[in-house]
Amino acid sequence: MNRIIVNDYFIEIIADSQDSAFLHFLSFADKNKVLVDKQRRRDTYRCSLRALPELLQIMRPGYDPDKLPVIIRRNLNEELIRRERTQLLLTHGPDNIHPFLWRHQQLGVELAEVNRRYGFFYDTRTGKTLMALQIIYNALKYGGAKRALVICPSAIIQAWLDDAKHFPELKVVAYWGSQAERFNALCTPCHIMLWSMELSLNTMHLLTKAKFDICFIDESSRLKSHRSKTSKNMLELSLMIPRWYLLSATPAPNGEQEYYTQLKTIDPYVFPDAVTHFENKYFINMSRSTKFSKLVIHPDMKETFDNTIKEYAIYVDQSVMPTAGKEWHTVEFDMPTELRIYYDKMRSDMSIEIAGREIDASMAAAIRAKLNQIASGFVMDTAAISDNKLNKKIGIELNEQEIYPISDYRVKELDKLLKTFGDKKVVIWANYREEFRMIKELLGSKARYIRGGTDKDEKEEAIALFKEGTLQYLVCHPASIGMGRNFTPAYIAVYYSMTDSWELLKQSSERIAGHIDVQPNKCLYYVLQARNTIDEVIYTNVTNKRDSTTEILKHLEARFG
Repeated sequence: MNRIIVNDYFIEIIADSQDSAFLHFLSFADKNKVLVDKQRRRDTYRCSLRALPELLQIMRPGYDPDKLPVIIRRNLNEELIRRERTQLLLTHGPDNIHPFLWRHQQLGVELAEVNRRYGFFYDTRTGKTLMALQIIYNALKYGGAKRALVICPSAIIQAWLDDAKHFPELKVVAYWGSQAERFNALCTPCHIMLWSMELSLNTMHLLTKAKFDICFIDESSRLKSHRSKTSKNMLELSLMIPRWYLLSATPAPNGEQEYYTQLKTIDPYVFPDAVTHFENKYFINMSRSTKFSKLVIHPDMKETFDNTIKEYAIYVDQSVMPTAGKEWHTVEFDMPTELRIYYDKMRSDMSIEIAGREIDASMAAAIRAKLNQIASGFVMDTAAISDNKLNKKIGIELNEQEIYPISDYRVKELDKLLKTFGDKKVVIWANYREEFRMIKELLGSKARYIRGGTDKDEKEEAIALFKEGTLQYLVCHPASIGMGRNFTPAYIAVYYSMTDSWELLKQSSERIAGHIDVQPNKCLYYVLQARNTIDEVIYTNVTNKRDSTTEILKHLEARFG
């Protein structure tokens, strides 16, 4: 005897390990790459809801669909329709034309009608937010939901509020801002609740008690680490909301392993429950250290892995809409001899002496950062920074020097480049505080500066002056500008320095890009590079990450006429 228990999230099977029907299903599952996860309870197993048709066919041969329990019959019909309809949509495109949505947005709307849980990995500037709002609107209008939740980074809540103005029938409130504003949001009846992802860390007790029928996780790449509290919270929440969708332009910027948590929120049994089993199944660990892992997809498992992701998500890139194009240039120059001496010594000895103080780097990541700094003409004394923080805590007024300027050669190269642009607006991306200081000495009041710690009102004023006023330059840290912001009055961006983050490079580069109606000029990107330095290594590394990320996303792309 065996039992089949179905809910809206997974299937549970209770069967003896020698049960013939169950063994038959296990054989099918093994051949078709269907995960059957053994639970701790005796003779209890779980698998994806998507295996329901085959499970019934194998374990209940000759079953009468009309006599199935209501929840099983509903999920069976839903899965059969989902399979057929999804394939038709991905092959032929959407059936309907929408008055203001682009075709790829309408495709997403129609996919959501038959996929209660799905990933929309739409490139930046392709209109994810408007598409999601239309999906929510349709669900509310036609009875598929009564209340919706959107969890997104605080930086893009305003973008959601702005796009929601296209749907005046919807009441939208946002759980963010001051304590009073958050309390007011909780007390306000609404159709859609926008919830700050940062605030969700400590408000899960509120989210789990609220009743939501549909949820969008915007910038789902924030779930890329299975160890993070956000990832664990979203995994828990995903089993409480029947309709669940992911939105991201860069879902896995550092490797395929970053799909793990995101896909498990869609289907808890798409991958093994233990992350070690997942990694052992799909990856090879190339790390020589037992403390760290460097995962590379196993060649024999790549096709299986790609096809698994494709079952749960779609990718749409910017080629679906007309743009003026993009053009990347490296601006190469030589490092001054006196700076090269410091650079080579740090590279070979992992230590330099400057102004009578020894500054060293004990690990590979630290040496990389130090070389990056020296290539920009300065070096930071991390030991002094740590000592100053400690001294401040215990009340000692002793401030050791933290930053040692060595050369202003790089900012001079920036000056030469900017002069070639004349009076055109330019966005400049930099990463270190000292770089901002150097650039500020060069540009002064011609620019505004946005980095960590910049006041919110000051940031908004700077952006407004750049977009709508006469401000010529905007100097920003890539992580300090909210996703979804655009600086399309400019079509030139300069990378004064760069980190290894493909995600930050991708997001920052899109600030000046867009539909040809929004950005009629070809976007020009200039990357400053000192020859034979870490600059070239970082640029190559981030480019390789881009190519790796794009490869799997292209596999998810719908190709219809």
